[in-house]
Amino acid sequence: MHEVIRIDDYVATRFVVLKDVSSGVLERCFDDSVLVSSQNFEFMVVNQEYDCKIYLFGDAVEDKTEKSVLCKIADRNVVVGRRPMVEVEMENRRYYIPKNTIVEYLDRDSFYFEYTRKDLIQVDDVIHPDML
Repeated sequence: MHEVIRIDDYVATRFVVLKDVSSGVLERCFDDSVLVSSQNFEFMVVNQEYDCKIYLFGDAVEDKTEKSVLCKIADRNVVVGRRPMVEVEMENRRYYIPKNTIVEYLDRDSFYFEYTRKDLIQVDDVIHPDML
């Protein structure tokens, strides 16, 4: 579960700052769902808690770098909407990466990943339209 701490609105997109209620870690997540559909995440309210799925936007790398994080594979067969995803664990938090972007790492227990952004892809039962 995540609590909404702040919403930073821009012209057509926004960033939602979430606090993981179990770890206290803050997550700054990109949200462009309103651009794609009327079924979006606009219902989110500051100080409310939601069950959120967060997508790591980036690339897997063969070796550890300054910008990479170690991702442990938690579930190789997750589907969000219609998209095959891999659920990974990083520092006791769960994230989602498209399965087709890490095919060469699926036989491992973990891999290094360099992400540039975290995106909201599901909030409670509402799935980001790009996943459908």
